[in-house]
Amino acid sequence: MSATLLWPLAAFVLTAAAIAVLRPLALRIGLTDKPNQRKQHSGEIPLVGGLAIFIGATAVLFGSVILNRPVAPVDGILAWVVACTLLIAVGVVDDMRGLSPGVRFAAEIVAVLIMIYGGGALLTDLGRLTPDESIVTLGWLAVPFTVFAAVGIINAFNMCDGLDGLSGNLALVTLLAFGIADGLWADSGRVAVTNVISAA
Repeated sequence: MSATLLWPLAAFVLTAAAIAVLRPLALRIGLTDKPNQRKQHSGEIPLVGGLAIFIGATAVLFGSVILNRPVAPVDGILAWVVACTLLIAVGVVDDMRGLSPGVRFAAEIVAVLIMIYGGGALLTDLGRLTPDESIVTLGWLAVPFTVFAAVGIINAFNMCDGLDGLSGNLALVTLLAFGIADGLWADSGRVAVTNVISAA
């Protein structure tokens, strides 16, 4: 089996296994989401989906590095893992004890900065938006604009978690769109990472 299929399959299996292990633990310690005016799901839902996806995707990405077959640049993988670890940790604590919006907001900004300076995830231009089709570059606004856009996307997904599967399905559609775009641009590293996260 080619690595193109092996890594996503491994991510899917590991995520499924993580859910099976974490679900009873979450119910036991009270890490659950209860229905309210904003959240329309039925019954208490164990809050382990994001954590399981993180475990599955991270294990595969790290595994590819350890096996000396990284699916993407190593610095990008490490930055992704560190940034996601921060967001997952803050999310779990917030789900269990509650955190102020300021703390969550600060953690999101730090996570995005890690991806910018550690993984090179920087939006440097807005493409050809002018009548003469010249590229609109961001210059010194690149970092603040990237932070603003990324934090906005993070919170947009957070606001979609009130219905069963809505946030996850939106994320999957988004990842598939990114995968197609990366494929058209022949960016094999990004395609591989997108496939792994989508499968997880």
